[in-house]
Amino acid sequence: MFLTARSEPRLAAIVIAAVSLSVVVATLLVTLGLQSRLHDQALERAQDELGFRADLLAARVEGYVRLAEGLSQVPPLAGLDRAKATGYDAQEQSSRAMWIARLTTIFRSTLQAEDVVFQARYLDAEGREVVRLDRTDAGLVPTSRAMLQDKSGRGYMQIAIARGAAPAFVTPIEMNRELGALDPRLIPTVRTIAPAVVRGGRVLELSPWLEGRFWLARELRARFGR
Repeated sequence: MFLTARSEPRLAAIVIAAVSLSVVVATLLVTLGLQSRLHDQALERAQDELGFRADLLAARVEGYVRLAEGLSQVPPLAGLDRAKATGYDAQEQSSRAMWIARLTTIFRSTLQAEDVVFQARYLDAEGREVVRLDRTDAGLVPTSRAMLQDKSGRGYMQIAIARGAAPAFVTPIEMNRELGALDPRLIPTVRTIAPAVVRGGRVLELSPWLEGRFWLARELRARFGR
């Protein structure tokens, strides 16, 4: 009886410990299961949100393609084409400088309306800049004739030249470069490039290009609050 009396509390302690362990294990399993479900739900929501945002960004980029296509048909481009040989457009009685000023005004209105676009420019068939407007800390600044650059060696211009009169296209994302050097502002850049056309849809001789560039990082912040 003495041994039995000593065994009963020990047995009770073992039972209590076993029950407690079972409760702990059950609670842990429930918690892990709940965490797993919450994780799966969070992951699913994140995937849905990412897909939604990707669709929004794709739609936004497509909007810039249409913008480039629209700008590629403005009257100053045909005027510059007519004034190319002599510097004067007899049809519209306008000088080359007048047409450049008009195209610059159109670029300015575009950049004022689209605050993520940081540059608009018109390049000739050889990839040399003809008209260029930049968004800077000082505002919207046209590039002087002396500072216009030859971009024929850049990959995106080689693609544009190879495509000829093909529709507008979007370039891969890359850091902006100026005068061959990486822009210190480290701007992730996407370009939309369209061949210049005149009334009736005719592509200008040798297909000069109109190009717009926009900040991808600023676009993401503008669209998604990041």
